[in-house]
Amino acid sequence: MSKVEDKNYGGSCFGSGYVRPEAQALGSGRPERKDVSSNASCLAIVPGFKFRMRRTEGSSLILQAMLGYSDFQPVPRLMPEEEETACQRRSASYVLGGGSARAVIAGHAAPEHLKARCVTLKFPRVPARVSEAIVLRTYPLKEADLVVSFLARDLGKMRGVAKRARRPKSAFGAGLERLSQVRMAYFQRENRELVNLDSCELLVSQFALLSDYRAAVALDYFAEVTDQLLPPAEPNERFFRLLLAVLDHLRGGGEGSVWRAATYFSFWAVRLSGLLPELNACVNCGTVLDDEAAPERAYFLRGRTGVLCRECRQGAGAGSWELSLESRMMAGEMLRKPVAQIARTGWSRETCEDLRRFLVQQIEQHIERKLVTPQVLEAE
Repeated sequence: MSKVEDKNYGGSCFGSGYVRPEAQALGSGRPERKDVSSNASCLAIVPGFKFRMRRTEGSSLILQAMLGYSDFQPVPRLMPEEEETACQRRSASYVLGGGSARAVIAGHAAPEHLKARCVTLKFPRVPARVSEAIVLRTYPLKEADLVVSFLARDLGKMRGVAKRARRPKSAFGAGLERLSQVRMAYFQRENRELVNLDSCELLVSQFALLSDYRAAVALDYFAEVTDQLLPPAEPNERFFRLLLAVLDHLRGGGEGSVWRAATYFSFWAVRLSGLLPELNACVNCGTVLDDEAAPERAYFLRGRTGVLCRECRQGAGAGSWELSLESRMMAGEMLRKPVAQIARTGWSRETCEDLRRFLVQQIEQHIERKLVTPQVLEAE
């Protein structure tokens, strides 16, 4: 159907020939309407009534009742003479109610016993989930939505769409801030990668850490490594508890807490991902490097897994770094103790700097891309 002018239709509803009597009593009786094309559907609104209209392949105009009003009356059709013949071949039909209460009427009002029934539209049931989660990153989507990447305790890393999350009066509030611990409610479909976020309840916020520059960059580092390293939809409760432990340690504060938390997180992130090589033996010749009588120096290269002894390092070429004995001893201590029991004194940016460099290189080799936040964190 081509677009028509208002003056050609008078009191009709897009040429259907039916309006409510209340609409006729209000001036011209024309309802508000949008542009109508041959393949589009639109929503016609008259006072107190709303229904959806669409064109079908048989060129018949179907009005699908959504609120079940019963006082439809035919009114004279006012159309141009050149369209009168074509429109006479079309049958205007009403579909009222649902199930057995369905009446198709061509040019007449619906029977009395079918007018009063109104059935609420039934949508397919979608399984709802509620998970404790940590928000990793958010991406803008359209004008007011957000794509949220979060780590759930029971389902692993997932991504979802938060509708209208960027509006001032969003129902999500501050729950989608970086590394916030929340209780996330969402709907998940089996054949879709993105879930639909319904709400999130803020449990623990990291807002107090944002006043410290190093701590804020450390939060970005934790979020980036977690988002890049973990595969989607793979449960990993140990990684979830690792994040909770280092975040709690950061909030406790103290001298060198940022470097202690960053080193501990890097070490266990690599270990839980199955990427941590042996640090006490040469990867080429198998020489033991931590012999108590005569400990040897260890080296590592970019693009190589594991550490090398002095002889193997000479044949590997330039561009190597040394992994000190103190850093290797600290790695062994981290294997046995939680972050809260690691020595709290003497931590600075230089402490275990070589160990953090080695762990970051192992992560970058696995994900095949370069991380952004480690350089900012280690910058003076």
